[in-house]
Amino acid sequence: MLVPIASIALSVTGAYGEVVYNSIPSASLPPNVVSQAFEATQTSEFGNAVNLDGGARQLTTIDVVMSDWAKKSDWPSVGTSAGYFHILTLNLYNVGPGGAVGSIVASDTINAFVPWRPETTAACASNDGYGTGGADCYHGIASTVTFDFTSANVVLPNSLIFGLAFGTTDYGYAPNPYLLQPGPYDSLNIGVESGGSPTVGSDIYPGSVYWNTSTAAWYTDGGASGVGVFRQDTNWSPYTPEVTINADAPEPGTFVLLGGGFALMAAIRRRRAA
Repeated sequence: MLVPIASIALSVTGAYGEVVYNSIPSASLPPNVVSQAFEATQTSEFGNAVNLDGGARQLTTIDVVMSDWAKKSDWPSVGTSAGYFHILTLNLYNVGPGGAVGSIVASDTINAFVPWRPETTAACASNDGYGTGGADCYHGIASTVTFDFTSANVVLPNSLIFGLAFGTTDYGYAPNPYLLQPGPYDSLNIGVESGGSPTVGSDIYPGSVYWNTSTAAWYTDGGASGVGVFRQDTNWSPYTPEVTINADAPEPGTFVLLGGGFALMAAIRRRRAA
């Protein structure tokens, strides 16, 4: 009886998860974090260039911290009492010469659930959004969205550029079903809380981010290197997008065991032929 190759591989192959980049300061998110707006800054995509740590390169998941400033009372007909859904895309690029955005490595689009931020109480109405008087004193709510690449078979380079992209009422990559339709996503931001250096991996250009905004004045160079294109922007220290990149690697001995499986199949075939 022949033993299917797939059965052998399944029985001897294992994988372990490994964090290869992490710029989220702590495992437990605060009620809200400092964040970069999209609609308010005419943004289509925002991200960073990073070096990965460790040896795992089979991409599994990427977590991104978001900050939503929309309240349910402002959008009574949208979503549920808990939140709403919005389409988010995460793009991964190779790092080109001089830090330019290179060819695409992978991309994942999800319909992410976004929680409403708490209704602001009268006692917190004048709060700047980052006080300590309870969750309702924060003018936003932090949450994490996960992009799952496990079925995409993506092998990561040692360095990459990531960019989060989504549409708002007036901005975003076309075609986008939300463009020109006002919604709570106009108050949706990406977290850039200051956490110092990444705890795993490193930023290729500390103090810089990658940004696509259609307003020249938002770029540090006043748009001299291009407007409305996803490119490097400087003078962002100490803020960096809050992201965790996870990857798998074969367990030690996997390939030896797989080789044994193939050898076994060859022996079985020779025996049947004889």
